[in-house]
Amino acid sequence: MHSSDKNHKDNNIAGLSGDTENKKSESPNSEINGLNIFLSECDLDEDDEFIIHTIDNLKKKKAYYNKPVKRKAPRPEIPCLALLAVIFFSATAANIFQPNRPTVSEQEKRTLTQFPELSVSSVTNGSYFNQLSLFFSDTFIGREKLVGISRRMDKYLGLHGSFSVISQGGAETEPTDTNDDELQKKLEEELQKLTSPVTERVTEPTAADTDPVTEINPKIPEITLSQKEIKLPSGSTASIAFTVKDAEGLELTAESDGDCAAVSISGQNLIISGAHEGTAKITVKLGDVYDECSVTVTAVKVSDNQEGADFISSGMFIYNGAVYTISGYSSVSVGYLSRCADYYKQLFPNTRISVLPAPVSAAVIDDPEITKNYTSQKSIFDNMQSRMSADINFINIYDNIFAHRNDYLYFKSDHHWTQLGAYYAYETFARSVGFDPTPLGSMRFEVINDSYNGSMYHFTGDERVKEFIDKVEVHYPTKNASMTVTDRDGNTHTYNELILSKTANYQAFLAGDNPYTVINVPDNPQDLSILVLKDSFGNAFVPFLTEHYGNIIVVDPRYCDINLYDQFKDYGLTDILFVNNVQSQNSVQWSKYFFKCVGVDLDSLK
Repeated sequence: MHSSDKNHKDNNIAGLSGDTENKKSESPNSEINGLNIFLSECDLDEDDEFIIHTIDNLKKKKAYYNKPVKRKAPRPEIPCLALLAVIFFSATAANIFQPNRPTVSEQEKRTLTQFPELSVSSVTNGSYFNQLSLFFSDTFIGREKLVGISRRMDKYLGLHGSFSVISQGGAETEPTDTNDDELQKKLEEELQKLTSPVTERVTEPTAADTDPVTEINPKIPEITLSQKEIKLPSGSTASIAFTVKDAEGLELTAESDGDCAAVSISGQNLIISGAHEGTAKITVKLGDVYDECSVTVTAVKVSDNQEGADFISSGMFIYNGAVYTISGYSSVSVGYLSRCADYYKQLFPNTRISVLPAPVSAAVIDDPEITKNYTSQKSIFDNMQSRMSADINFINIYDNIFAHRNDYLYFKSDHHWTQLGAYYAYETFARSVGFDPTPLGSMRFEVINDSYNGSMYHFTGDERVKEFIDKVEVHYPTKNASMTVTDRDGNTHTYNELILSKTANYQAFLAGDNPYTVINVPDNPQDLSILVLKDSFGNAFVPFLTEHYGNIIVVDPRYCDINLYDQFKDYGLTDILFVNNVQSQNSVQWSKYFFKCVGVDLDSLK
């Protein structure tokens, strides 16, 4: 406090105190003195009983005024508790009755849960209350900021990255792509717009723009599920993509007619959870039209001695002292991925386009009693390869990964592969594009953390995962490289190494998931350049590319807003590589990300 302020405050206090004293002195004493003067002036007898009584009362009043007052100390906890109660009930009421709830999360790049439709079946099977809980959780006031804070915290804990697993055990009915020819036609139109000279993109008004509006036939809504039949183990989750047409103003709902499976809607997907063994029919409605899918939930062998697999949640299971993840196969999603790769090839005709799916950890299990519970990843990879055109270099790394299945290829407590697993992927990639892979033994090896506990406890909440301790092992490239990273806040960071802090765990590779990263290797030919579109699995893989390429551009399409065609059409790229875990590449959402990077909104083309 400034001295002037203090003096002013002291003066105010002194003034108040002085006023009080004046009032005390002027109050009873002045009344008594005045009465004595009055008596003397009026020549009244002081023995008058009335006057004496009055003077006595005034003396008592003076004593009362001068008596110190004892005040009870206030109880601070009472107003504090009242304030907390007001805040709590205000927040609760605000969240329940807020008028304009968000429908899309920019942080998570997804459509938020919709308010569920009330029905007898949804109440009895529990799906209504589950979706209601998800609805309020998804639309909580300030949730977007809290998610952002959580992600920043996770980044420092080594938990940041994409994770999505979908289990589809057993045989699968092969779906058929919908509106295939129409999508191709629209993609060709977008390609023409994108690659045409700017002067040719200007269009003249058509007759439809100037003619009076004429009555047209009303549009009939359509809804189509990508699959009509699925199987999944109890305790796991499956996703079914769907497409809608002419749905404006209509509410989309989904329900299950059996308690063995619950269903909810997330974006353009149905999320189906298997509760216990049984069959159910899933119905998704759009106004008066609907489509159906039959669900078979199978029992899963669970054993305390870990001879069996204990499925815990969302396609994850504990087996032999580690958490494993499952992937599924979607023909429709892979169809979008194939068209996306072809689209990039048309945009960059002189560039080699490669697609490299990374297996998830269940790929290394060689126990038929366990593997019978979920879709074989070998079949997933073979089916994906069959969907790619001859112009696309599909890199099937499954056989090389499975051949080294007894090595430390995946973390026990984290959903990622280790850098050793990423090396075998690099080995297969290098040979596919004509390079001799650098031998693993020629790279410097180091354990940067021997007590790592990764993301799987974060995802599952299963206390057993805390007992699965991992090592973070790194293999340093033989070439010197510098790296410039642009983070999600737009800040730029420069590093002289690609493998960073020992405390960063999996985030040590490439400084984690960032929108845009540029790596320069001065010892390699500068005309060898590769653009990598990746999820978090690509982080441990990319350092090996410094063995061959002079320039490496790394893009995480979830966060990058750069139009890659405008940026690199004249760059002279040697390669474009899609490297993501197999589940990402079996997701329509990731195809949307890839298309978005070259200026195509896939939703607007459907």
